[in-house]
Amino acid sequence: MPPPAVATVPAPAERRSPRRSLRYSCRRIGRVLVLDGGVDAAALAAEAPFLVAELVRSGVLLPGLRVAHRDRTGAWTELLVADGRFTGLGALGSAPDC
Repeated sequence: MPPPAVATVPAPAERRSPRRSLRYSCRRIGRVLVLDGGVDAAALAAEAPFLVAELVRSGVLLPGLRVAHRDRTGAWTELLVADGRFTGLGALGSAPDC
């Protein structure tokens, strides 16, 4: 089976959260939107509703896509989204299945 296609989302490679000066990179791999950032789980939990709102507003987060975040230690967390709104965080032990 060939590896999943990597698609660049139609957004700047580096973005800032509208609420804070948090910087993250954003790329789409298959059906997963991958956010790479330097924040830990506590900061991500506080920032996630604003990140999801920005991604939806900018047209990057489309229906059917999953959102995964990788922090500076390499830990993965899924941002759970329903109807374009952040609903919680889910633990991912490894990279998401694209």
